[in-house]
Amino acid sequence: MHHIFGVFRMVKMVMLKQIRTKIVLAFLLLLLLVSVLFKIVQVEGNSMYPTIKSGTILLVQRQNIFTKKFQKNEIIVFNHNGTQYIKRILAVSNDKISSENACLKIGDIVYEKYSYTGDVYELDKNEVFVVGDNAEESIDSRDFGVISKDEIIGKCIY
Repeated sequence: MHHIFGVFRMVKMVMLKQIRTKIVLAFLLLLLLVSVLFKIVQVEGNSMYPTIKSGTILLVQRQNIFTKKFQKNEIIVFNHNGTQYIKRILAVSNDKISSENACLKIGDIVYEKYSYTGDVYELDKNEVFVVGDNAEESIDSRDFGVISKDEIIGKCIY
């Protein structure tokens, strides 16, 4: 009789170990999936103030086949010349960037908040023009030009 209980105890221990192993593997797979689809970034600086304050931690949906299309007013994270930035998309493909009275002009809309005397651009399908919400403190496309969609890490989903 004791022998039967010993066998049951061993079977129970093996089953619990298998269940634990499956739970750990599922958790690791979930972590891997989340790290492929998302990135966590911490904002440094005030270029997006007051929308996003310095020190804020953001969840970013990594760019993939589902997020290739970026729209105006989306906040994105991207790498440009070795530096990571968080900015708002103000212009997308086919938009014309110019200046009027030293202000940024996109199409027929003049953004008096943003000073601009730079180059004239007509964006192609793989380019976006980005700015920081804090116009006076932001280093953005007004300084370094348009960015390629290939430089975009992803969209901020907070």
